[in-house]
Amino acid sequence: MGTKRPRDYTLRDLLNLGGRDLDDLYLEASAPEIERLNGPYDGVLIEGEISGMGRRFPLKEINQPWFPWKGKTFFGSRPGLGNGNNRMEVGSLKRAIWNFQTHLGPSAFGVGEVCHVDYDIPGNPKWMGQSIFDEMKLLHGDLYLGKGGLRALGKDRFVFYWAVDKAR
Repeated sequence: MGTKRPRDYTLRDLLNLGGRDLDDLYLEASAPEIERLNGPYDGVLIEGEISGMGRRFPLKEINQPWFPWKGKTFFGSRPGLGNGNNRMEVGSLKRAIWNFQTHLGPSAFGVGEVCHVDYDIPGNPKWMGQSIFDEMKLLHGDLYLGKGGLRALGKDRFVFYWAVDKAR
């Protein structure tokens, strides 16, 4: 991973990472303090992998030309549980997409404790809670590295890395 440590990265730096570097960085990151999450965050999609293909591919093209897209907005959080919405604000498209709740727990990817972003809540379509999964870890300050994906037929079909940083 070179000489950079987790606290040296920015959203733009993360766009240039991939493969084992992202895996190592996610492993090194720590579980966040949920009560610190309040506010809007800018986000980027970094890398994806389709189950069974064994090949990873960059997603940074999705972020262009409006780097960064609006990632998540956390609100009303309290220790152990937080709420928010996952937003996509790219160009003229400005709308909230999914509401969520957060909680700390073991990683679905076996990397210790993480902040789970749970879409299985009242008001969201049932399929959302069954097929979308996200978790995130703290790199430094207000920069979080997330991992998640889409599940179909009970299996992870698409897994990707994403990141959010406090909107400035």
